[in-house]
Amino acid sequence: MGYVEYSFDQTTWNKYALGETEIKITEETTIYARSVGTTPDTYSEVASATYTIKAVTPVVEGKSFVKVTSASDLIDGNYLIVYEEENKESGFAFDGSLETLDASKNSISVIIAENTIVATDENKASVFTIAKADDAYTILSASGLYIGQTSDANGLKAQADALYNAISFTDSGEADIISGGAYLRYNATSGQERFRYFKSSTYSAQKAVYLYKLTDEEPVTPKKDPELSFAETEFNVEPGVDFTAPELVNPHELNVVYSTSDSEIAAVDEATGAVTIGEKEGTATITAKFDGDNDYIAGEASYKITVKAVIVPGSDKYELVTDASTLKAGDELIIGSVDQTGLVDAKAMSTTQN
Repeated sequence: MGYVEYSFDQTTWNKYALGETEIKITEETTIYARSVGTTPDTYSEVASATYTIKAVTPVVEGKSFVKVTSASDLIDGNYLIVYEEENKESGFAFDGSLETLDASKNSISVIIAENTIVATDENKASVFTIAKADDAYTILSASGLYIGQTSDANGLKAQADALYNAISFTDSGEADIISGGAYLRYNATSGQERFRYFKSSTYSAQKAVYLYKLTDEEPVTPKKDPELSFAETEFNVEPGVDFTAPELVNPHELNVVYSTSDSEIAAVDEATGAVTIGEKEGTATITAKFDGDNDYIAGEASYKITVKAVIVPGSDKYELVTDASTLKAGDELIIGSVDQTGLVDAKAMSTTQN
C-alpha cells in the first residue's frame, strides 16, 4: 500500500500519516507533496501548495494593569513591561504586538495613576505573557515570539522557541529581568528610544523597567489638578493702607482656606481672602490652599506683599537737602536713598546739630 511524503525543498522528504504528523509552517511556507507507490522508487508527480500565515493578536480580558513589586505577586499572566518617566504619571510600555521587537521606538505611551494603568485595546494588544518555567520565566510577546538573550551582550533575541529569564525585584519595585547575563532595560536617549537587553557591565546606565499585570480590578481614575493661581503675585504697599486682594483664579470652584505668613504685616480672612495691611514693615506671603478630595489633588497658590514706608522728597513736610549749611539744630531728618522714580527708602529720625 502506498503513502504520501511531504517536503519544503523537494530534497528532503518525510512520510506523512494522516492525523499523526504535525507540520510546522511559518509565514509564506510552500509545502510539496508526492505519493509513493507500492513498487520501490515509484512516485507520482509533485504537487505543491503555498500557505501565508498571519499572526493574530490574542484577545485578552481585563480592566487595569497593576504594578507588581515583589516575586510573591509575580504569577503567570499578561503584563506590560513599562519604563516610568520621572513624574511617575506617564511612561512607555514595550509593544509586544510588533513582529520585529528589537527596534527603535518599540513602545507605546501609557498614563499611570497610583501604580495603575487603565486597560485599553491598544495596550492590551501590546502585552507579554509571563509564565513560570522551573526556576526561570518565559516572556512571550503578543506577536508570538519569546524574548531573551543568549549571552551577556547588548541585543534582544525574539524567536518561536522558548528563551528563559530570571526575574527579581529591587526594594523600590524595579524589575530586574535577566537573560544570558544581560538586563532588560529602556534606552531613553533621544533617537535611540527602545526596550532591549544590555550587558551587565553597562546596564545601569539605562532606565529601569517595571511590570504591570493585567487584572479585573477597576481602574483608578487620575485625580485632576485644581489649577489655582493669582494673576498678580507681588505687591508693594505702605503701612496701614487699604489693600484690595487679587482675585483667586479657581476654575473648579473648590473650597480653599487663606493664610498669611505674618499677620502683623498683612492679616487675611481665612474664608474670604480679604487682607488688612498692618503697621509693621516687611514681607508677608498670602496663600490659598486646597487640601484635595476624591477628584482633585491638593494644591495652592500664593502672592507676596511687601510693606515699606515711602517718603516723597519735596513734600509739604520734607524738603530735599542739597547743602549741609542749611541745617540747624533740632531739624528732623530723613536719611535714605532715592530710587529712579524719586521715591525714598528711608527711616525718620531727629538730630541736633552742634
